[in-house]
Amino acid sequence: MTNHSSAVSAHDVELPRIGAWKVIHENDEWSVALCTIQEPDRKGRTRVGIRWNGGAGADSLLGYPNVRGYPCWFVLPDELGATVRCLVEHGSVVLPPICCHGEEAGVPG
Repeated sequence: MTNHSSAVSAHDVELPRIGAWKVIHENDEWSVALCTIQEPDRKGRTRVGIRWNGGAGADSLLGYPNVRGYPCWFVLPDELGATVRCLVEHGSVVLPPICCHGEEAGVPG
């Protein structure tokens, strides 16, 4: 959980296109989540989202990214998302398919 009393917790970030999400890493500075994105041409797909949680300064209360005064997630391309997920879950990038979760970063292996 975020320790900055004025920072936004990753657990409080909501967006309409994200059907379901699970925070897999959160510290005082940044967070990573698995997000189910509802895309118009596809069924929901799991992607990796990241964000900077913000801090005590007035300009950083919402963290980044934020849109129109609401905190949101930056959704990574699948290739980068798989790498970030491996780092969070395993502490390193494992090149064999151990942390390759299918073609999409969030599909359980």
